[in-house]
Amino acid sequence: MQAMGGDHWRKLQRAFGATELVAPAVTQRRNSNGSLGMAADGSSRPMDFWLAVAPIIVLIAGFSLYCLSSLVQREARHLPKWAWAIVILISQPLGGIAYLALGRDER
Repeated sequence: MQAMGGDHWRKLQRAFGATELVAPAVTQRRNSNGSLGMAADGSSRPMDFWLAVAPIIVLIAGFSLYCLSSLVQREARHLPKWAWAIVILISQPLGGIAYLALGRDER
């Protein structure tokens, strides 16, 4: 079932005597490929989402690679190296922060 667009919403409000034109906060529509997209105005903007999230993903991946390279080059404390590698990869970015604070042996 497709959600109502802005024009349909206004027609219903006029038909039932609504004094204010209040649009729905979020509507859902099917994209051309059939997936659901959500935006405040009812349009689908997956590209905007990825443009906002991509820098965060790149930073977290770079931080994880830094922590893993540091793990390979230095001795580890409190856990074996393989365990620190799992912690760094599974709980990003907190695992890397924990490794840098607790697990890295200062040479």
